[in-house]
Amino acid sequence: MIPEEFIDQLLDRVDLVELVGAEVSLQKKGKDYLGLCPFHSEKTPSFNVIPNKQFYHCFGCGQSGNALTFLLSFKKMGFVEAVEFLAEKTGMQVPKTVSARPAVDASLYDLLAQAKSWFVHKLEHSETAREYLASRGISAETASAFDIGFAPAGWDNLLSRFSVDYPVQRLKDAGLIVETDSRKKYDYFRHRLMFPVRDSKGRVIAFAGRSLTNEQQPKYINSPGSRVFQKKQHLYGLYQALSNKSLDRLFFVEGYMDVITLVQAGISGVVACMGTAVGDFQLKLAYRYVKELVFCFDGDNAGMQAAWKTLKQALPSLGGEKRIRFIFLPEGSDPDSFVSDRGAEAFYELFEQSVRLPDFFFDYLSRELDLASIDGRNSLATAAVPLIRTIRDDILRRLFEKKLQDLIDLPVADLASRPPPRLASKAGASTQYSLLKHALQQLVIAPEAASRIADKPTGWLSVFDDYDAVLLDKVIRVLKESPTDKTPVLLAQFAGSPEYRQLVELSVTD
Repeated sequence: MIPEEFIDQLLDRVDLVELVGAEVSLQKKGKDYLGLCPFHSEKTPSFNVIPNKQFYHCFGCGQSGNALTFLLSFKKMGFVEAVEFLAEKTGMQVPKTVSARPAVDASLYDLLAQAKSWFVHKLEHSETAREYLASRGISAETASAFDIGFAPAGWDNLLSRFSVDYPVQRLKDAGLIVETDSRKKYDYFRHRLMFPVRDSKGRVIAFAGRSLTNEQQPKYINSPGSRVFQKKQHLYGLYQALSNKSLDRLFFVEGYMDVITLVQAGISGVVACMGTAVGDFQLKLAYRYVKELVFCFDGDNAGMQAAWKTLKQALPSLGGEKRIRFIFLPEGSDPDSFVSDRGAEAFYELFEQSVRLPDFFFDYLSRELDLASIDGRNSLATAAVPLIRTIRDDILRRLFEKKLQDLIDLPVADLASRPPPRLASKAGASTQYSLLKHALQQLVIAPEAASRIADKPTGWLSVFDDYDAVLLDKVIRVLKESPTDKTPVLLAQFAGSPEYRQLVELSVTD
């Protein structure tokens, strides 16, 4: 392993202007340097190198980073190769250490696989759990295909069984037991239906436990994060979906039972995000295997809001053959109940009526607007332009601009030159808005300032009802969890998020 401290020192020593200037013709502009972006085709320079921050950013395509990311992205070097290249240029010796934590080994996967088999065995001996599955319409064959199991009631059933063969620390590493401050140990999952979570290779990496009664809360719990499981990096059901070699799309649903019910009904390619909104990593994972993602939501206002949140998350990564569609279920239905009541054929009929992302984008923003009026068209442009600018794919971005032009009767060239509007704030709150923006920029430029912010909940920022307040709250939380004094390190925490571009622009704007 290469120590993180060495990488920080290395980046501090590198002359970024010299490194980038060897590949890009740069012209000095004030304190910074400007040139044609090496990552996309452009005629007007929008690629900025900021020496005092050891950072580059293109205002055209959004590419940004430091010396290491430049070598990785532009020169296509491997990470270690890039570190050694920079070390040679700066006269530094690359130290290599053995990790204090061993690499993930087969025994951890083996432990989780054995726990899965133990849960399956316990299901066979639990009439209550089997009756619950039958009441939900899940057949024994489907339960077996998904390796559904049961964690019996009691505090230490699994602990007693597995501590004979495995150290307690290994059971904790696997997320199977909990140890309190007073050194008490007990099973993490108790009296719950168990759903093994597999990675794309089929290895068991975690579990989800579903309560069998309404009294036991929360209804679902997931394994805690571990060296083999980070919830936002996996999709439940993906391994089973990949058994279909002709898979051409993935259906995203909310829960484990949704996945299982739809697959049992004959619908292939069903996955779930395990209780969280879809993230950038999960989108990239899904697009490795298919070109089209279909998200299923309720048809009520909450479903619309969830679809809009998904759209904003996915928008920057779209382009080429990547497509997204939305299914809106009848109010009061979820995928599980809808398919149980009406069958797979009715679900596929809903798919045929699904809304494509570009249509949903403009329909959602145009709702309640009078596009026959100047005010309505201006409101649409104000809301749409900043989002369209997040699209990295040139062709798709131009198509969105053309659609917007048709709706508001304004040339694309005028839209492209329109300055980024201030994000919505409360009427009459201009002083609050400017102070929030100023505070946000200062924190991005000098992240170490977060150490001087009192360690108390920051939810009070929500009283401003302002996008910048929400983002400031998020930046404070990130810096509290992962302190740094370097802007690029902070920005890396937001890479791939809708907020990333705004934070980058704040960091490079005087």
